[in-house]
Amino acid sequence: MDLPGKNGHSQTDEVTGAPASNLEWSELVSRAVGDLSRIIKAEVRLLELGLAGVVQAEMARLITAMVLGSLAICAGICLLAALVLFLHQWLMWWGSFGVTGGIVLLLVATLWVVLPRFNPPAEF
Repeated sequence: MDLPGKNGHSQTDEVTGAPASNLEWSELVSRAVGDLSRIIKAEVRLLELGLAGVVQAEMARLITAMVLGSLAICAGICLLAALVLFLHQWLMWWGSFGVTGGIVLLLVATLWVVLPRFNPPAEF
């Protein structure tokens, strides 16, 4: 039984024969799903853009830290060599290396105890 609609046409789908109200709901659901899909895609793009800036900044910071760390290691090696050569004026080679190694170990132990106080672990 066809219900009279606008302009004398029935309120059924001409292809499936389903009532028009069912078609309206299916169209609304498909539009809602399409809108939700577009919103999610837009949010993902925004997240990618936001993360890209953060990742680039962190990479620049990491590269800077690596370069400075490498330079500090080179400088430390030069200073240790200078200390060994300086001590060799009064001691034999093994004594110079022994004193230098002891000083470095004492420095490392001191930093091991002192540095964690200034840089507490991150809490999640």
